[in-house]
Amino acid sequence: MNLREIGNVLKLPLGIVGTVAGAIFTGISSYALFYEGEVPLLKDIGDWWWWVLIISAVVLIAGAYYLGDGIWRRRKFKALVYNKKRSEFIKNEKEIYGLLTGLPKKYREIVDKRKKELKIKE
Repeated sequence: MNLREIGNVLKLPLGIVGTVAGAIFTGISSYALFYEGEVPLLKDIGDWWWWVLIISAVVLIAGAYYLGDGIWRRRKFKALVYNKKRSEFIKNEKEIYGLLTGLPKKYREIVDKRKKELKIKE
């Protein structure tokens, strides 16, 4: 398994983790900065709250992008592959293979299986 395949497999879980962690730390740091509240577990951070806010906002945006991209690719893939018409599958084949670049390897196997079902030659 190469690095690209690992990235494709982990894109959705990393998106979920990044979005949740970014949202939590953005909320905590915003509370500490703007409402001057003390966060008991993190009170020793001192004046570093601005850095926590900036980094957590970047993680939130990146996580949301990965999450959205992963969900979008999977939905579009399913819509294009699981249609009833053979002609529609052939027409959208280029787009299907374009979506495969950002999806795990199991989706390639789904395309191969679907091509056999629809009796499409390579």
